[in-house]
Amino acid sequence: MQAARRTGSLCVTRAHHAPYCEKNDCMTPMRLLNLSLSTPMADQPADQGPNDPQLHQIAYSRFFEKMIYVIKTPDDPKYKPFDLTEKIRIIPSCSANRWAFMRDAMRLGAQAVREQGANIIAAQEPFGTGVAGLLLSRRFNLPLCVHNVNDAIDNKRWLAEEPVNRLMNPVGKYVLRRAGAVRVDSVSETEKMVRLGLPRKRVWNIQFIVNDAAAFMDCDGSDMRKNLLVEPFNQYILFVGRFEPQKDFETLFGVVKHVAARMCASWWWAAANATPSTAPWPRPRAYIKTSCSRAGWITSSCLNTTRAQMLFCSQVCTKQTPGL
Repeated sequence: MQAARRTGSLCVTRAHHAPYCEKNDCMTPMRLLNLSLSTPMADQPADQGPNDPQLHQIAYSRFFEKMIYVIKTPDDPKYKPFDLTEKIRIIPSCSANRWAFMRDAMRLGAQAVREQGANIIAAQEPFGTGVAGLLLSRRFNLPLCVHNVNDAIDNKRWLAEEPVNRLMNPVGKYVLRRAGAVRVDSVSETEKMVRLGLPRKRVWNIQFIVNDAAAFMDCDGSDMRKNLLVEPFNQYILFVGRFEPQKDFETLFGVVKHVAARMCASWWWAAANATPSTAPWPRPRAYIKTSCSRAGWITSSCLNTTRAQMLFCSQVCTKQTPGL
């Protein structure tokens, strides 16, 4: 464990590079405690296997001896601890709210360090999980890696969304400046971290693993374009993602309403491996039907994959609606 403590900022980040882990015999095997907000990670795998977030972590797990995830979930009896694989332990927080999660994350995280020998801590963001991770890091003298894969810090729009964000902004900066390593996913966030005073050597720009990317690269979308791009439409906007309120569809639908008021557009809602009656989150479907000129479910050979759980498509006419 001493090796992990001496090289805290390196142990977490270089774990993404297999040659380093495989050839450096003096490096302590990494047993990661990950504090996460990704609630789908706490779902029991369905018959078709692990979901997309779980597949990401399974891919990462080859670089670790053990990965223990403390995940923010609602206080619901359906969430129970389980082993996703021999290496990955899932521990739902069953928290009453986001503030209670910070307390629960520290309690469950401390238990994981004591009972399962976690020697590295990662936090999904620099706010709730970051605070819990920093306190655990100091309590057990362990290295901390904070993931900052967002554009929240000092973002005027984010600060205006909720009063609490103005409090969390300096908290996030405090956590980031004290982390052993900070992971970002863009050049602009790298530069922002440097402007905040973080040494450049502690900031790592590491992109996400994309599962089965070839399935999308090799996809032939001509049938979809043929069916959707009919007069007077000549282009469409496509979003593919999971049915999760976390994806902030409210903002997307706000854009729908704004654009539909200025351009003649038809908006479509479609899903793979689901039907209109079994869609797990019906509110967006209801919103589209009441706010847009036309809505419905479409199918395409491009969507025959468990990775594309949802498709949201708009047909757009470049000619503005008369009088707007």
